[in-house]
Parts: sequence; structure tokens; C-alpha cells
Amino acid sequence: MRVKGKIYRAIVLSTLLYGAEAWTVFRRQVKKLHAFMMRHLRSIMGITWMDKVTNKDILERTGLPPMEDLLIRKNISGGLDTS
Repeated sequence: MRVKGKIYRAIVLSTLLYGAEAWTVFRRQVKKLHAFMMRHLRSIMGITWMDKVTNKDILERTGLPPMEDLLIRKNISGGLDTS
């Protein structure tokens, strides 16, 4: 699963977060981006909501950090708004 996580990070996340340095990001947008990421990781791994696997477990299996950490690494932490 780590290989799929690396491919996901290289292709999907790099495309999704392209230009993120210029964004003003609100909490609700971070939640939506995180939901997008988790939905696709679950699909890649073949896990449904009925399997009762936590998001934390999925992130550990793939070796990916949460969306908020990815956005902070993209250097937009100053742009995170609490709205």
C-alpha cells in the first residue's frame, strides 16, 4: 500500500495542491480537501465505510500525512483561517 500512497502523492496531491502557496485557505476548505483525499485513498485501497477503518489507520497504511500537514508543508500555514 505504501507504493500506491507514493503514486497518489506524486500525481494526485501534486496536481490538487498546485499553486497552493498563493491560496487563502479556510478550515472548511481544509476539511473538504481532507475528505477528498480520504475518499480516494479508501477507493484505492478497496476499503468501504462499512469496514470501520479509521482515517488515521488509512494514513498510516499509506504513509501519508493529514491534509492540514500537507498544506502547512506547502508553506501556506500563515494563510489558514479559522472561518
